[in-house]
Amino acid sequence: MINLIKYSKTSILSNEIYIFPGIFIIASPSFVIGNEAMPIPVGPTARAFCFLIQRNFFVWVLAKISVFIVMCMAVERWYALVRPIRYKVVFTLPRVTLYVTTVSSIVLIVTIPALFQTFAETKGAQTVCVDKPLMGSILASQLFTVLYCTITAFIPFMVIIATFIHLQFHVMGNKSLPQTHAQKRRQQVEIMLARMSAIVALVLMICIFPSQITFILFSFSLTNWDVVNVASTLSMFNSVFNPWIYCFTNKVYRKEFAKLFRLACTNQRETSASSACYERRETASISL
Repeated sequence: MINLIKYSKTSILSNEIYIFPGIFIIASPSFVIGNEAMPIPVGPTARAFCFLIQRNFFVWVLAKISVFIVMCMAVERWYALVRPIRYKVVFTLPRVTLYVTTVSSIVLIVTIPALFQTFAETKGAQTVCVDKPLMGSILASQLFTVLYCTITAFIPFMVIIATFIHLQFHVMGNKSLPQTHAQKRRQQVEIMLARMSAIVALVLMICIFPSQITFILFSFSLTNWDVVNVASTLSMFNSVFNPWIYCFTNKVYRKEFAKLFRLACTNQRETSASSACYERRETASISL
């Protein structure tokens, strides 16, 4: 249980950042009304609006931060099982905060060149958002897109896969070693958490991978922005799946879900009883 509490202070605490892409869909109305129906402000704020709102900056950046966070979670599980002594030093809460800040900064830095591809232009009486080649070169824009997706998605994916594959072999190798009851119990808890983390990582990769491929295809004019938006919507589905993954793969989370459900049901019954009592009093007063 100590390991589980420690895990909740590190991985899950930082990992929950990947619910933000789903929350920040509010700042990306193009998913709902489309780019054509979106009014664009006139003046110096037009370009910022195009980059931040119409090009779904918040959803894209926070989804990429989510990928890095899950990569950190995979490494954290590796340390917990393979290097348990070092784990206590490497994954303290201040260091986890530093890791989250660092990966967020990396994503923001590599996203900066995209700002120089988005412009707002006036066509007649209407302001529209347009994309122009980076440094005036289509090839430079295409290379940036491939490099951007590689750094912020494909490399973290490979680290995640390699980490969990090594963990699997490590766990299989350790099962044959003699262990005390306490050691077996500790290993069971760690394996349970690693399994939950692996499922979370797999779902995240399945959800985000299509958006990276379609984004690259869009840069080569092999698809349109509507397809990119559909794939980007899929990337936010992991925010829906994660609570259920926690619930079905972890007894502690299941108990907490059950408590919340019972509390909600109790509140609902109390509200219904109060309403019924109020209606009876009103009916009695009217009859008098």
